[in-house]
Amino acid sequence: MAKTKRVLVVEDIPRSLQATVREIAGQGHAVTEVHSVSEAIRHVTTRDFDLMILDWRIPLDEGGSVDVDGGARVLDAIAARQRGSAGRGLPYVVVSAQMTTVPRSVRSDPACLAVLGKLSLTILDGVLEKALGNLPGGTAGPSGGDLGG
Repeated sequence: MAKTKRVLVVEDIPRSLQATVREIAGQGHAVTEVHSVSEAIRHVTTRDFDLMILDWRIPLDEGGSVDVDGGARVLDAIAARQRGSAGRGLPYVVVSAQMTTVPRSVRSDPACLAVLGKLSLTILDGVLEKALGNLPGGTAGPSGGDLGG
């Protein structure tokens, strides 16, 4: 059996966090979840991880407004910790609903394994509600929306 890996998930949207954690933990890995830049920096500077899943636009502090440079701040903290040591740093995957905000320098960083778009789970919830019918009795009814393919 493969060795359990330590994965840091940096995500402030609860549904996205749950889906990501469920997938990683389901593969038998240990997951640490954080919800802000300040928490992420505290973890990456004091603990060792094998991988980080990083939401690019996260709040500076829990419950705060989104920081468009949140992901960059976390990567800067990792770089500062790595200075003077051998190795390429903590491998990471960036997720963003607005992929164009992720700089080219991040995309070309050898430690960046991928930059992925984020499925809007809020929109998916609405579609599922229409498709599966969150109506009394559990039956779908006319909703005025087109779910055809």
